[in-house]
Amino acid sequence: MPDNLNRESHSHKEDRGRTRLEPLTSLWTFGNISDWILPMSDSLARIESAATRSVERVGSLMGLPRDLAPRQVEILQSLETIFLRDGFRSVTMGELAAELSCSLRTLYRIAPTKEELFLLVLNRMWARVGDRARRLMVDTADPADRIEIFMREGAREFRPPWDAFIRDVEAYGPAKRLFADHLAIGTEFLAEVVAAGVREGRFRPVEPRLVAKALEVLAYQVTNQDFLDQVGMDALQAEAQLARIVLEGILDDKGAGTR
Repeated sequence: MPDNLNRESHSHKEDRGRTRLEPLTSLWTFGNISDWILPMSDSLARIESAATRSVERVGSLMGLPRDLAPRQVEILQSLETIFLRDGFRSVTMGELAAELSCSLRTLYRIAPTKEELFLLVLNRMWARVGDRARRLMVDTADPADRIEIFMREGAREFRPPWDAFIRDVEAYGPAKRLFADHLAIGTEFLAEVVAAGVREGRFRPVEPRLVAKALEVLAYQVTNQDFLDQVGMDALQAEAQLARIVLEGILDDKGAGTR
């Protein structure tokens, strides 16, 4: 992950007042983490604790509707396509309304500004990654499988082309912080999964934070279309191979068992 995003992950000083960000705890849809991190051995209980701490330190949007009508959900889904293609800075609310075949009033009922629409869409995308991973992880307690699931769902959500999208994330402070904070949650979660694997003999005695950061960098790399063009793969193919390369390097042959 680029340093410029990482440095923003816990800085909430700039752009204060330009959007309504408050330190609430509803950013990711973890729900009751013990429902999906199963079985809850002592090692996996540590993962629950780390994920809970991560959620608690991330802000969520304040003042945006929590219960959306079906038409509003449809609009937000269409906005994802537009923002991933064009970003948000180059389009106006009027242009968005025209492409979505809705009124400006309809958009303003979802969020009062274009910037907050973008933040809401970005937050929903990250929440979807967490929700899909949560549902898939209930079927496996194997740390290696959990890492592969988490990495795959991230690549599935944030796949190229998204050049305009990520440029606008990096250029707009609140979006930059939101993206980085979500990424920090994922990285801490991965570190705890690796630590659990080390304690249980599934992985070699590696530094969990180092492995998690390596996975984070690789996950960000597969969102780069130039990189994908060079290796001749799509995002999901590249992510799967890179994650497997890392996992093969840390799996403990004596404790790995059969897969």
